[in-house]
Amino acid sequence: MSHAGLDALVTFSPANIAYVCGHFTTNLWDFQCLVIPIDQRPFMVLWYFELGRFYGSSVGTDVGATIRGTGR
Repeated sequence: MSHAGLDALVTFSPANIAYVCGHFTTNLWDFQCLVIPIDQRPFMVLWYFELGRFYGSSVGTDVGATIRGTGR
């Protein structure tokens, strides 16, 4: 990534997220993303109700932020 001049890679695809960190969800319609920075651990941005599933299925990834509210 540094060769390409990128500071981080951001992916929104559930398949890519599962491949990189193991997070598995059946919730394919709500926002989630995985940020993979060059100089720190990967982290997820996801809805608060996904936290249990995230902690149960992810490896080597932190939670960067959770989203609360109605989604409207």
